[in-house]
Amino acid sequence: MSGDPALRAVIGRSLWVSSLATLLAAILGILLAFVLMQFVGRLRSVLTVLLNTYVAIPAVLVGLLTYLLLSRSGPLGDLGWLFTVKAMVLAQTLLLIPLACTLVYRLLQDADETQGESLRVMGAKPWMRYLFCCFMIVMLYYTCSSHVLAVVSQRLER
Repeated sequence: MSGDPALRAVIGRSLWVSSLATLLAAILGILLAFVLMQFVGRLRSVLTVLLNTYVAIPAVLVGLLTYLLLSRSGPLGDLGWLFTVKAMVLAQTLLLIPLACTLVYRLLQDADETQGESLRVMGAKPWMRYLFCCFMIVMLYYTCSSHVLAVVSQRLER
């Protein structure tokens, strides 16, 4: 695979930024989903509606809000991150957190409905059930990413 070194650098940086943002959003999304599962009743419903609303916010709006946060007159302007890789990671992470949280929350709800009683009978505490679900999510992620890497590798070899 030959090509322009500058193009390779841009592609590498894009993959690095997206990977780091996805990892950060996954960690924060899992933690927020665990916290959301601890709430009961009407508060959980309200928080779920707010989370689903945040998922529907356009990416342009998230970028604009990130720009306002990081501009010189913004609350995080002193960091000097505007137009840097850190700002791109922050913006993408903010964009992905609600999606990751929603997906994990749905998985936790489904797992609690289907596996929860079995795990409760075996004496598992709530955090153990959530840890089990988290393990299943990680295994699903590795399975999907290895499949994607295999498909991409085959395409690049052609």
